Amino acid sequence: MPESTLDQFRFGSLNPNEQSTIYGVSNQVSVVVGDYYIDKSWKLGVIDFYPYKVTLEGREWNIDTVKNERIRFNTKSNELEINTKYGVKIISGDKIRSFITGSGKDAIRVINGQELGYKPEDKNFGFYQELFLGEVSLYSTFKVSERKPTYVPAFDVGDKNTEILKKEFFYLKDRTGFNKMKANYSGVLKAMSDKEDELSRYMDKYQLDPALRQDLVRIIRYYSGLLASGIK
Repeated sequence: MPESTLDQFRFGSLNPNEQSTIYGVSNQVSVVVGDYYIDKSWKLGVIDFYPYKVTLEGREWNIDTVKNERIRFNTKSNELEINTKYGVKIISGDKIRSFITGSGKDAIRVINGQELGYKPEDKNFGFYQELFLGEVSLYSTFKVSERKPTYVPAFDVGDKNTEILKKEFFYLKDRTGFNKMKANYSGVLKAMSDKEDELSRYMDKYQLDPALRQDLVRIIRYYSGLLASGIK
C-alpha cells in the first residue's frame, strides 16, 4: 500500500465505508527458485586434476587426485566446490579432468569436455556425465537458464521470482563421433537407425520411455549389446 494512503489511515483523514475498496501492492518478497548445481547436496567424491600446482606454507605441491572430500559442481560458474574443514574451496573447471561422486552402482563419473575432444571455446564445452560405456556410450550434460520475473507493479500481476531452469541433453559416442541425441522415441531410432526394427520392438515390449533417464540407459545398453554380438 502506498505510504500516502497509510498516512491517511494514521492521521484519520481516510474513513472507508463498507462499500469502499482500497487497492494496494503485494509485499511478497522475490526469491530465486532452483539452483545451478548438478546435485545441490554435498557428496563424498574423488577429483582427478589436470597437472595442477598449489602453494601451501611456502612450498609447491603437485596435485593429481583428491579423495574423500565432499563436493558439488556449479554448472553456471563451471566450478567444483569442495567443502573442507577450512571452509568451502572453489576449483575452476579447467583444472579438473573428472570427478566421481557416490560408490558402487550409484557412482557417477563426470568428465571434462576436453576428454571428448572439445575445446574451451567450443559451444558444447562443459562437463558430461558418463551414463553408460560400451560399444556405444551415453553421456549427458546440463544447461541452465534463468526465467526472469514477470511481475508488473502497476497491476500487481505476474511472478516476482527468478526461476533457475535446468535441462539435460544427451549425447551418443560411437565410431562416427560424439553426437547429440533427442531423448524420445523417434530420436532414439534416428540415432541408431541401423537397428531400428530391433530397438522399436524392444522399447514396445518393455514399454520403455526414452525421456526417462533409466529407460534411455537400458535402451543404449541393449543397442550396445547388439553391436557387440555382431547381430545383423
